[in-house]
Amino acid sequence: MFFETGDWDAAAAVMKESALGMAESVQMLGDAGAVNFVVPGAPYFSESAWLCGLAVADALGKYYNTMLKTELAALDGDLRILFFDLFGFETAVAEHFITDCNYCVSMFDPTVPECSNPDELMNWDEAHVSAPVQQLIGDAITVAMLREEVLRLTVAGTLQGGNSNALLVKLDGAFKKLENRKPKTAANKIRAFANQVNAFVRTGKLSAEQAGLLLVGAHGIVDQP
Repeated sequence: MFFETGDWDAAAAVMKESALGMAESVQMLGDAGAVNFVVPGAPYFSESAWLCGLAVADALGKYYNTMLKTELAALDGDLRILFFDLFGFETAVAEHFITDCNYCVSMFDPTVPECSNPDELMNWDEAHVSAPVQQLIGDAITVAMLREEVLRLTVAGTLQGGNSNALLVKLDGAFKKLENRKPKTAANKIRAFANQVNAFVRTGKLSAEQAGLLLVGAHGIVDQP
């Protein structure tokens, strides 16, 4: 294993090949008719228990992310690709959970008892983040998708600068609250975003069709139990 041999070149080659494979998969789906894609980058490797504290793992993850973004940008066709910086988001979120490579259950040793505070740990087991972290990631990806759609409507001239900015401010605020592990406050900001979108529909600034995707995404967050 490269962590034992220190063979950076071999590890980097694997990361490059993985990035190429991901980009090729997106291109194949695009050629088959798909248009919208969300492509997460590498996670915060060194905070997982199985790669605990290995800074080289994060360096390789960042290398993978750089290669992946380059390859995605070079794809053919009218593809809408959102690259999600999973490493950056998990790094921010980790400050609000118990980390130090602790985990709640073991993938490999069923005799290890489940921890008493699973919602406070970053990691569920040696390789997977806990349920609260997964929820934050899912909501953050949704917010990023909403932001991308608002920007698309702005570039198309559908939303004017001031109206666009009113929506983006709410989305950026919600994303920051998710990074700080404040999902309820984030949901309030997304609720305000949905109210603003509905107001734009009433005043003719957006059609019901144009607002549809924005509202579906927003309600996916605010309607959670």
